[in-house]
Amino acid sequence: MQISKERNPFQIMRSVQALRVGEEAPDFELPATGETAGKGQKHKIIRLSEHRQGRKAVLSFFPGPFTPVCSVQMPFYEQIIGEFEKYDARLLGISADSVYASDAWAASLGGFSYPLLCDFWPHGHVCVKYGVLREEGIPERAIFVIDRQGILRYIDIHNIAEMPATDPVFRALRACP
Repeated sequence: MQISKERNPFQIMRSVQALRVGEEAPDFELPATGETAGKGQKHKIIRLSEHRQGRKAVLSFFPGPFTPVCSVQMPFYEQIIGEFEKYDARLLGISADSVYASDAWAASLGGFSYPLLCDFWPHGHVCVKYGVLREEGIPERAIFVIDRQGILRYIDIHNIAEMPATDPVFRALRACP
């Protein structure tokens, strides 16, 4: 593939990497917030396939900490975390910010019982795998439901300025094998 100088390379990667329902979800490893072992220690690394451990997963890509819609969406998920667990699903929030920004944001909101993963370096590489990295370097507001076998069962690339509804997510989880 030849890349034109007029086009943004992230835009090209995004169109090439678009995923579809029924495909295998790309595995990844990312550092998680709230998992600092102490001064000088690294954040815990979470691998999607190991974190799921035969359970369903919901990946919620969000543009970034300290933003208006994200500051409502992610705490709302904390309030209804029991609904995700009811469907035997693990929730993972994913942004392209640093673990330090995400740690500070999570602390300012009282913390989360689910991990926020940071796709900071190499910048946005997991967002690119999932086809959700915007050309300005932030992820789309997007939700992916993955079944127990690692297959994508639901994808919503949502309007970045709006919080997505959870009813379709729970319908997808209910229908997952």
